[in-house]
Amino acid sequence: MKGGTIIRLIDVVLIILFGFLFISDYQAKSHVPLPEVREGQPPPEAQTTVFRVIEIFERSEVDAPYYWFGNTSGDDRVLKRIVAPAVLEETLQEQWQTYGDRLQVVIVPLRGARIDWVVEAYDICRTVGLTQPVVRIDRDYVHMTSRG
Repeated sequence: MKGGTIIRLIDVVLIILFGFLFISDYQAKSHVPLPEVREGQPPPEAQTTVFRVIEIFERSEVDAPYYWFGNTSGDDRVLKRIVAPAVLEETLQEQWQTYGDRLQVVIVPLRGARIDWVVEAYDICRTVGLTQPVVRIDRDYVHMTSRG
């Protein structure tokens, strides 16, 4: 007896559902104009993120880092060797002025880079105005304790 009652309830609910579907006006009433590129006009500049990498290495001659800064993707691979943190800050400032909020920096410590050097590079990024620099740490390369 209970099974029959449930089936009747399901039938009633389905009939009501289909009734509402038939009487409702569910056609799209809005039109969103898509951007068009007209002949003779350059396409609008895409707001893509510009990635830059700071690779941190240990200098063998002194107990200090050196940085490789630049773009490491695709055919546009350009890296600049930077020895002093002040020069790194100037370089980041130039990039920030060029790209603004589209600039994303990834800090990659390699080959004996100490964690305090990574923190220094991170702090420089924050000083320049980057809101979220990314640090990619691989524990095989980073000494987690500072020497000295």
